[in-house]
Amino acid sequence: MIVLAGGLVALGLLGASGSELGVAAALAAVGLGTGTFISPNSSALMGSAPRDRLGIASGVLAEARNVGMVLGVGLAGAVFTSLLRGGSTGPNPAFFHAVSVSFYMAAAVAAAGAVACLFAVGRPTAR
Repeated sequence: MIVLAGGLVALGLLGASGSELGVAAALAAVGLGTGTFISPNSSALMGSAPRDRLGIASGVLAEARNVGMVLGVGLAGAVFTSLLRGGSTGPNPAFFHAVSVSFYMAAAVAAAGAVACLFAVGRPTAR
């Protein structure tokens, strides 16, 4: 989650003068952070559920993932549109400021997720 947060901050820092290489590197960090978090997190959740409740655990995991995506898109859209305030799209300062703040908000959520994961480490798994 820390790598994901770092990639989101890097995307927020790009601005109008960001290079294609900078965009690619930031997106690679976002992809690496997401990819290295989702699989172990899913494995930990499924491993902590009793065998007779694995179907329920899978449903809870899918529901949490969907709710997280919906809330994330809604939060980013709300932050973006409230900061843009009728400005036109394209290379203007208001647009890039709104995009940057949206990325910073997403990075803050990812960092909070990383902190939350620290408290979940070391819990016993179900047998």
